[in-house]
Amino acid sequence: MTNLRFALLFLLAAAAGCKDSGDEVSTDSVPVDDSSPVEELDADGDGVPAAEDCDDNNAAVSPDAEELCDGVDNDCDGSVDEEVGTAWYADADADGYGDPGAETIACEAPEGAVAVGGDCDDADPAYNPGAPETDCADPNDYNCDGSVGYNDADGDGFAACEECDDGDAAVNPSAAEVCDERDNNCDGSTDEGVTTTFYQDRDADGYGDDDFAAAACEAPEGYALVGGDCDDDDLGVNPGAQEVCSGLDEDCDGLIDDEDDSLDLGTATTTYTDTDGDGYGDADGATLSCDAPPGNVDNRDDCDDGDAEVSPAGTELCDGLDNNCDGAVDEGSAADASTWYADADADGYGDPSATSVACDQPTGSVGDAKDCDDADAAVNPAAAEICDGDDNNCDGVTDSDAIDLKTYYADADADGYGDKSVTSKACSRPSGTIGNNKDCDDTDATTYTGATELCDDVDNDCDGDVDDGVLGSDVACAATTCLDILADQPSATDGVYTLEPVSGTVLDLYCDMTTDGGGWTLAFVKNSVDYDSYSDAGGTYEDTSHLQVHPKTASSSSSAYGGWININEFTFTTLRIASYIGGAQTYMSNDIKASELRIDFGQNGYLLYNDSNGYYWCAGAASYTDSGSGQVNRPSGAPTDCKGHGSLGSGWDFSTSTSVNSGLTMCGVDAVSRWMHGAYGSSSWYTYPSAGGAQALWLR
Repeated sequence: MTNLRFALLFLLAAAAGCKDSGDEVSTDSVPVDDSSPVEELDADGDGVPAAEDCDDNNAAVSPDAEELCDGVDNDCDGSVDEEVGTAWYADADADGYGDPGAETIACEAPEGAVAVGGDCDDADPAYNPGAPETDCADPNDYNCDGSVGYNDADGDGFAACEECDDGDAAVNPSAAEVCDERDNNCDGSTDEGVTTTFYQDRDADGYGDDDFAAAACEAPEGYALVGGDCDDDDLGVNPGAQEVCSGLDEDCDGLIDDEDDSLDLGTATTTYTDTDGDGYGDADGATLSCDAPPGNVDNRDDCDDGDAEVSPAGTELCDGLDNNCDGAVDEGSAADASTWYADADADGYGDPSATSVACDQPTGSVGDAKDCDDADAAVNPAAAEICDGDDNNCDGVTDSDAIDLKTYYADADADGYGDKSVTSKACSRPSGTIGNNKDCDDTDATTYTGATELCDDVDNDCDGDVDDGVLGSDVACAATTCLDILADQPSATDGVYTLEPVSGTVLDLYCDMTTDGGGWTLAFVKNSVDYDSYSDAGGTYEDTSHLQVHPKTASSSSSAYGGWININEFTFTTLRIASYIGGAQTYMSNDIKASELRIDFGQNGYLLYNDSNGYYWCAGAASYTDSGSGQVNRPSGAPTDCKGHGSLGSGWDFSTSTSVNSGLTMCGVDAVSRWMHGAYGSSSWYTYPSAGGAQALWLR
């Protein structure tokens, strides 16, 4: 009590000292009641009152504590780390070994001191316990073992120059190193590999601080063998302590107030997981913790925590589960007990007039009540309706929805072929129908699949093409060109076909269906007997009956053949010029594109084409012949390179020469004119009106 009163008076006096020097403080203002007990303060609970403790916030510091090497005045004597620490030896020659006569006790090595002594000459680095004695004849004791040369003072079989301590038989190069602060095996190192690591233990709880480790043979004062203490100033905190709900990591596992079933968590409580959120916990999901984890509850009454519908508050159902957690399954009259129907014919469908109620299906019963004949397994809603006069599928309808109904097609024209757009289904064929749908016109008995195609502008055989196979055979199915006929009839032969090149103009013309792929239409023919002038070949159709005869025939005929069609109205892309002599073709030009032609058979016209064989045509009336020179003038408007060949007049020239008419040339209309060479390059001629030659134009 006296000490406490003294402390209070000291505090008051200190407070007064902080006042301005002009202020007066009277101790009479603080009454002291000696009769009332005063509680002594001890904040760190170390049993020493604060007035006597130099650090009342650290239980490891008090007048009763042992001084440690930690930079703290542990025993409150006013000195720090006094008389504790390690022995250090002055090492004047800096050879790593100190003078045993110059020892200092300290927590840290003094300047120039080492932890190993034993140096017998600290002024010469050649002398120390680790120095070799390699020269056995040398009388000096370099390794400080008291022996020199070949002496074997300790009788261990090693001379002094071969070992590091000839005064101890247990020390030699063959000895095993032991933890005794000596170099037992003479390898220059002391206690290598045999020391133990100890850890400073300031709070003396048996666990040391890993940050203050020391390797030694024996534990230094204030050190422990086990480390891992995360607060070496708190006796209650270490790896062996019990975790409690305190907000501290008592067991040093890095977690605060963590769950550990092996420890007593003090104020912790046990809660249970409620995974399905139904308010009832799983007995297998217990957690002992200071604070209940989110979603945990304080009961363990749920018998299935994966199903929110299963709990003591659940409704019992027919599901093979204990829905209400009372220990029984599907007991009593479950809320969803089912009605079952007798299935006498075992077809999976029940008799609606024979029922029972249960959770589980009784033998011989089903949950369906749609059988309209429970004595016949072939009659039920899943059965297929067939044409047999019975309601097989229990839909109240007989046969009209049978799966084996046949499809029939209307046959209005009674040709035995049905209209696919007019159908009916029935068990047997209705009157006026047929079983096929191969009629594409059920109003015409001559039109059906497989019928003979006629030239009537109708698709008689129902193949999608009109008059196919008969194109060009009659006026009713006239073709535009011979090429169109060949496309319709790939096997068509040469001959006369009916064409309608332009609407309203129907002609019978010769078609060449074989030369160079076929499809050529004879557009012009003139033989060496015909006197008609080329100028008569105007833009009309003339003597088309002559175009029904192949030019080969016309070339050998003694009758005049000369005919043409209006090329400008005809559809074609290619033109060919041909010559014939005595019923044989002697020349055929290259293909001449329609775009490269100028065609006009009129009085002032010409036909001009240029290819590798020369200029094939430069024609006009006979009056173009110049009376002075006998040369054929170029028609008005013709290109300047249109050739002329003297008195030969106008006509076709197949010559490649620009001055000599030696090709196949069809010349003027005068009676004495030579008409055409007998052969290309020859000097023989055909003259009017001698038979033997003909010229023609073919279009495709």
